Amino acid sequence: MRKLFVLCLLICSSILHAQDSKKPVVDLVFKFLQELGNPASGVAYQMLDSSFQQKVSQQRLGQLGMLVLDGFGVVKALNIDSVANDGMHFFTATYLEGTAGVQIKMTSEQKISYFTLVDIPSNSATDKFKEYQNPLANARDSFVHKVAMQFMNIANTRSAIIGVVQGTGMQIYGYGETTKGSKRIPKPNDLYEIGSITKTFTSTLLALEVIKGKMKLNDPVNKYLSKQTPTLQLHDTLMRLVHLSNHSSGFGLIPKDLFKDASVADPYAKYTSEKMLRYLLDTPKITFTPGTKFSNSNYAVGLLGEIMALQNNTTYEGLLEKQIWNPLGMNDTRITLNEEQKSRFVPGYTLDGVESAHWNFTGMAASGGIRSTMADMVTYARAMMWEAPKDLSKAFELMRKETLFDASSGTRVALGWLIIPKERTIYAIDGGTGGFSSLMVFEPNTKTAVIVLTNVNIHQVFGMDILDWLLKNQ
Repeated sequence: MRKLFVLCLLICSSILHAQDSKKPVVDLVFKFLQELGNPASGVAYQMLDSSFQQKVSQQRLGQLGMLVLDGFGVVKALNIDSVANDGMHFFTATYLEGTAGVQIKMTSEQKISYFTLVDIPSNSATDKFKEYQNPLANARDSFVHKVAMQFMNIANTRSAIIGVVQGTGMQIYGYGETTKGSKRIPKPNDLYEIGSITKTFTSTLLALEVIKGKMKLNDPVNKYLSKQTPTLQLHDTLMRLVHLSNHSSGFGLIPKDLFKDASVADPYAKYTSEKMLRYLLDTPKITFTPGTKFSNSNYAVGLLGEIMALQNNTTYEGLLEKQIWNPLGMNDTRITLNEEQKSRFVPGYTLDGVESAHWNFTGMAASGGIRSTMADMVTYARAMMWEAPKDLSKAFELMRKETLFDASSGTRVALGWLIIPKERTIYAIDGGTGGFSSLMVFEPNTKTAVIVLTNVNIHQVFGMDILDWLLKNQ
């Protein structure tokens, strides 16, 4: 039997309405599990409730699908076991290489609002190391400890490091162990993969070009591509630079040829800049009119980063180093690590507790290839809100302006950031790679931010809980 693993993507309040027959529910869930193993199609993501989609990116669901396919194979059968009073349905799914429990809630429109996959448990999770570095000196420390320990109690979590910024003050907390069996608490200078938080750096480069007058947000994408590239448009609406940044380009999550020469363990390693640009020559399918809908696209942001590099006659990483990292003193934020940094690069872990290969990005590094430390990410958060050189400060201000409202889902997007309208306007982004997950949220008016880096691929939202608590208890 495999070890217990749980992916609790989101706890939603939607309740499944009573069904006259169990068969339609079983058929729908079976189809969802089948499509989960085919992430490129995007069908599984479309089966989620819109509120669920706002919290769980198509990329993250696709990563789960690849992990399930790799660990269990294809789903063969599904049986319903029971239905709880709150509408939770419990199933047993039979896969080619094992059996797993499935828990699902659905809305009255037959959209999935909660999904958890649970393997057969073993006793191995009970001895997991749960040490921490937290002074527990005040109410904030106590709340962070509470939600962090709830996360650490999920089977096969490994470590989490949490950064809290409040004005000029900050605190970093460490939980768990960076390497299985090491009992070593994560430190502020340990390096983690930050996944899609990388996209905010890419959008910063675009904002800087706009501030300097070198580009405009509404410039057509074709303006910066070879003349051989077909016109990127749908229904006579041109695709523009802003659409690459705010995920309204119409491109899919990933290019269809990504896995042609790739491995599941390191899917982006062989996808070069040349392949990414060549993909455009084949007239990639634009699935909706640019600028009208939010749909996360790694390809779009990867292309944006390549355009920024080409315009400045350098590499994407070289441009980041010159325009963002060096001015901010982020000396441990890199795509390519030196030998000393590699010694501080923590390993990642999959949902079932197995050490995962680090993800290496080439052509699409702008969508998720950055590695960083919590010390540097705290610096980045401060700069994003108030502590940055002149041009960067203007760029960060531009990035906070809303550039898209998707009426169909209620999603609001700035440049590289999701906008969450609560009592105060919050900016958020999460990320995930094969063995890591990350979250960064901030509220600029109160200069409050929370960053969470973990070395396990489990979707986590407790950083948002911490930010909410901080804003309510200032």
